Amino acid sequence: MKKLLALTLAAMLVLCITACDLHKYNVEIANDYPIANTLKASYKSGEEITVKLETITEHYYVLLVNGVRQEQDRAASDMMFTYFTFIMPAEDVLIEIEDRWVDIPEAPQQ
Repeated sequence: MKKLLALTLAAMLVLCITACDLHKYNVEIANDYPIANTLKASYKSGEEITVKLETITEHYYVLLVNGVRQEQDRAASDMMFTYFTFIMPAEDVLIEIEDRWVDIPEAPQQ
């Protein structure tokens, strides 16, 4: 009887752990900002997500995940694309992308 109870509890524990792992959280990009790669609509907690944006001269991006600023993945970024990578939290995510333009002053007149 004790073995049956222990086996039943162990099976319930395994089901509970795997059921928690199956839950996916939604990803939304604010204002349908155009990105260079395709993201899935949902991810499991702990998955790595990469946002790929076109590199623009005299410009940089600010990327926020649920209001928290993310650092650019400088090792992956190049003259063609700018990358941001983050780990999916255990909650729905709103990605906000802001454009920041750089003013380059004109050369002084001689």
